[in-house]
Amino acid sequence: NIKLSDIAQKFSFSQEHIIRIFKKNYGITPHRYILESKIRLAMIMLKTTDMRIDEIAEKLNFSDSHHFSTQFKKLMGYKPSLYRSS
Repeated sequence: NIKLSDIAQKFSFSQEHIIRIFKKNYGITPHRYILESKIRLAMIMLKTTDMRIDEIAEKLNFSDSHHFSTQFKKLMGYKPSLYRSS
């Protein structure tokens, strides 16, 4: 659980400056990068483990399984359960 405020404080930059630098170099915000990384990990976990969706959501630090499923569907276009069964 890395917080942007902690990174900004560590390097003595504002959070806005960190976001600008990150977006300039990677084309997306740090939040989006972390979210996409979590979803990629979730995809692996859905295909390679028998963990329940709520367990995966908890392991990846989503607030709850509903939030996880909503974010997964936004990025992937379908629910995690459908991805797992495909």
